[in-house]
Amino acid sequence: MKSTITIIASLLVLLSGCSVQTQTRGSASIPNAEYNKVYALTTQAILDSEFSITSSDKETGIIVAKAGRNLLLAHEGSSINIIVLKSGEGVNLDIRSTLAGQVADYGINEDNIKSFCKNLKNLLPEATCEIKP
Repeated sequence: MKSTITIIASLLVLLSGCSVQTQTRGSASIPNAEYNKVYALTTQAILDSEFSITSSDKETGIIVAKAGRNLLLAHEGSSINIIVLKSGEGVNLDIRSTLAGQVADYGINEDNIKSFCKNLKNLLPEATCEIKP
């Protein structure tokens, strides 16, 4: 019995050090749009979603933001990564919301993308924005 408890305790210690994360992906497309305008309005939509921008590089199109943490469901906030890409006559966005340290995100990542998409569409009504399966 004592050895079983020791083995279980050892496994719990080992497993607690494992890196676990959940991620939800989304995408947006803005036809016939100018890159600089979309980039600026993407950063505004991030702020309107109440995310904090932690880094932004207009040249590469990469924007990294942090969502506030849900005190009941998450021990830290999600990381929001958006890549703004020129595509033909328009601009596309690759959107990812990642919550680290948890096996389940309880819909937090999906809600983050929905919030961003709603705010993006308020600024760019011609945008299509969706969650990817």
